[in-house]
Amino acid sequence: MNEIDLSIIIPVYNAEKYLPKLFDSLREANDTIEVIFVNDGSSDSSGEKCTEFLKVFQNGKLINKKNGGVSSARNVGIETSSGKWIMFLDADDYLINGWSELIGHTLSEHSDSDVIIFGSEVKNMSYQGRKCAEAALSWSKSLGETGKSFCFPFSKIYSRHILENGHILFDTELINGEDMLFNAEAYLSSNAIVGINQSIYVYYKNMDSATNRFNPNIINTEQKFHQKLSELMKRFNLESDDEWKSLYEKSLLTGVYSLFYRLALTKDTSYHENVFAVVKQKEYESALYNLEKYKEYLSRPQYFFLKLIRKGNVRLGLSFIKFIVNCKRMYYRNKNFGGVEEIV
Repeated sequence: MNEIDLSIIIPVYNAEKYLPKLFDSLREANDTIEVIFVNDGSSDSSGEKCTEFLKVFQNGKLINKKNGGVSSARNVGIETSSGKWIMFLDADDYLINGWSELIGHTLSEHSDSDVIIFGSEVKNMSYQGRKCAEAALSWSKSLGETGKSFCFPFSKIYSRHILENGHILFDTELINGEDMLFNAEAYLSSNAIVGINQSIYVYYKNMDSATNRFNPNIINTEQKFHQKLSELMKRFNLESDDEWKSLYEKSLLTGVYSLFYRLALTKDTSYHENVFAVVKQKEYESALYNLEKYKEYLSRPQYFFLKLIRKGNVRLGLSFIKFIVNCKRMYYRNKNFGGVEEIV
């Protein structure tokens, strides 16, 4: 049996309609690549479809577990993988033709790297870990690219030794921001990060994704995320750094927007007061007071919404977010499977 170079970890939850395209893209994998499906308590035929695929594609395995969320599923995949390198792929996404050859060449050429980042918006260059972490946590364009190139775990390959030595896993207590914290910790722990200016990943955007569903735990998660971010800053001696203080404050602003966006996804008004109470807390009020300082880092909808909140127009702000949500629903409604594909 060949030594496994790369483990591709795929959390699967009720993804039966997306799996055929994913399977087709995985057929390129050679015998040095293992594919790990983690069936996170699906109630549809996802588990059965993965089983059928693995009868043909034998260099892989299926792990069935109780539903625990995407972070839990990814962590199980990490712990059961055997590759020298680890990559994450969502079940409703897929890989671009030629990905296997490109990855094989890249791993050979950059075998001493800790993290490899692919994408049309990254450059063929070495990146500094701290700057990558800042971009991941703030969607900053300081590196000349949009922050999402550094924020999400897709289109990246992580060396096993970085994850194992740093005990880096996804935080299962969070349902928002866990990707950013995972990447920030990986970047800050890395000595060698390389960018590859080629895309390998097709990301599927739709209104059925977890980020477009309301979960009551989002309220506690928003505040817990900043607690975890503060702990990360202390661990890497960044809590007194002015740039990271600003990054933390900006994340409070984007957190408020994210919180209200999720609230706009439900008709249940019983959560309104709990969400409204968050923005009245001292550190959020302080961040809103300094809103103009971060205007260039915010999208126009974010900035307009946060201005309303700063003026105390909380309910008007929520109405504005609901308008945005309805526009997105209309946009996606007539698309393929109710969503659009984006090469990243």
